[in-house]
Amino acid sequence: MKNLVSMLAFALMSAVTLPVLASTPPSPPQSPADCQKIHAGDEAKTQACVDGLKK
Repeated sequence: MKNLVSMLAFALMSAVTLPVLASTPPSPPQSPADCQKIHAGDEAKTQACVDGLKK
């Protein structure tokens, strides 16, 4: 019975913490190639991203 309670507690904690860890934002773009991958097809956003890298 004690093992069952421990497993249920672990499962509950995993269900709560894993989505939080998985939703961490991606790292910001480091190169113009990264900007092109992130904003594929939107030339204005890609150019704004590249301009932001130059600053």
